[in-house]
Amino acid sequence: MDLSIIIPNYNTKEVLEKSLTKIRDSRDKFKKQVIVVDDASKDGSSEMIKKKFPWVVLIKNNKNMGFAKSNNIGYRGAKGRYILMLNSDAFIGKNTIQKTLNFMENNPEIGVVGCRLKGEDGKIKVSIRYFRTPWRIFYFKMGWARKFHLLSIEGFGKDFSKIQECDWVPGCFLLTRKKIIDKIGFLDNNFYLYYDDVDYCFRVKKAGWKVFYYPEDVIHLGGYTTKKIDPNKKHNEIDRYLMESEYLYFRKNYGLVYVFLNTFFLLLYDILCLNKIVKGENIKNELSHINLTLNLLIKSRFGKKKVY
Repeated sequence: MDLSIIIPNYNTKEVLEKSLTKIRDSRDKFKKQVIVVDDASKDGSSEMIKKKFPWVVLIKNNKNMGFAKSNNIGYRGAKGRYILMLNSDAFIGKNTIQKTLNFMENNPEIGVVGCRLKGEDGKIKVSIRYFRTPWRIFYFKMGWARKFHLLSIEGFGKDFSKIQECDWVPGCFLLTRKKIIDKIGFLDNNFYLYYDDVDYCFRVKKAGWKVFYYPEDVIHLGGYTTKKIDPNKKHNEIDRYLMESEYLYFRKNYGLVYVFLNTFFLLLYDILCLNKIVKGENIKNELSHINLTLNLLIKSRFGKKKVY
């Protein structure tokens, strides 16, 4: 087996069908295995797979396990020399697999490859990423990255038509080698949402492999699963998962000092926002965010353990 494609799914039947169709129509010459890990979807996803894509390996969880755990569950049955993490709302082109696997085959020092992500409107999304640090996150949120041409968490100003090395690539399309996973492990189950791909690439580079961006188009809708969250709770839930993952990531890979620095910059940003906001509802949101920042810091034991 050349390639195992792992696709986590949670109530995304419509886009999942399109994603699997794109894989079926791929013109590559590699032997592929497709694994869909369904997190207790209630939209008929499993039935659709069985009916239209009987060649897909379907794994059904009894609850929503989250992105990292679902990929790890899928990996247990992976047989390919290469592993592709693919979101259900990401659509490959006819030659994507052939080109990216050829690139990996010809460059044995490369451990991870990501593609040029585009929206349905054809606009390029930032697909070249740099490791997150508390200050890089801060001046990205402040808008200083573009204004002062600072190295940010995203590759502003990069030429997306060229092959180039970077720190990490988004997990919506992340191609890696099975032998690397067997050596350093796959995704960290502590990350429910966010930072699982950053953390994996960090460990890949630490182990001596390279991470590369390859200019092959992949359409990514983005945020399709989170659209299923109750709109009244969505903002708070996403903030909670993102902040928890930040604390866990910084404590694991950089130590306690980075956790405190991250907290400082989070609070500084909220305070600066409070000075500009007049409407009561926005002030309420900022105060709620400050409360969440401090509560999660304590509950996670300063980034040492998972909370949610």
